[in-house]
Amino acid sequence: MKKVYLFVLAAFVSLVSADAQIVRSTDNPQYLPTPEYTYDGGDDEQKVFGMIRAGVGTSWLCGDNIDHLGSQIAYGIDLGFGARIGSKGFYWGAEFGFNSRGWSNDTRNNYKLMAHNIKLTFTQFGWKIKFGESNWAIDPHFGAFISYDFAGKGKWETHGHKGSLSLSDDDTWNKFDAGINVGGGIWYKKFNLDVTYTRGFMEAIEKGDVTSASLLVRLGFAF
Repeated sequence: MKKVYLFVLAAFVSLVSADAQIVRSTDNPQYLPTPEYTYDGGDDEQKVFGMIRAGVGTSWLCGDNIDHLGSQIAYGIDLGFGARIGSKGFYWGAEFGFNSRGWSNDTRNNYKLMAHNIKLTFTQFGWKIKFGESNWAIDPHFGAFISYDFAGKGKWETHGHKGSLSLSDDDTWNKFDAGINVGGGIWYKKFNLDVTYTRGFMEAIEKGDVTSASLLVRLGFAF
């Protein structure tokens, strides 16, 4: 999983480097200057902006007596928008996308479950804080979400025999969830590297007294 995070970080650095190279090339008269994009709440910032983010991470279960449980790889692809509040960089927004959650149990039949869901972050508040006069900014944000698992499968292996169960046939897994997102990111102009922690509040497994959580590292672009 460390290799995945390093890959996402390297991709973000590559995007920033490529953009910086394009800006330097504007010294050539055949290019027109690229408009500067700022985050200081000034009059030149878009009052409504769009965002697309995608990334990978891990998902797991939270609760008592889960020391023997493991995590499962997770992903997220989200399209959202934001609207500025006032002139200090505060904004309100929402996101809609496809995500996953799951868990594993390596000590019992090597069980693994991954559920694919549609997720709506119906309200999200953030604050883009610019570093002086530079093109860099940080973006702490907080929001609430609801989700529904529309597909997925649990897999296991016992004495060399493999088995699986579709999520639609699993009556013990709660396909609905609701909870909070807490995260933060770094912006360079319109490019974004974001880390978001998601915590569900609804019981994930019937009578299991556990909830689901995930941590995603995402690359983003504002438009």
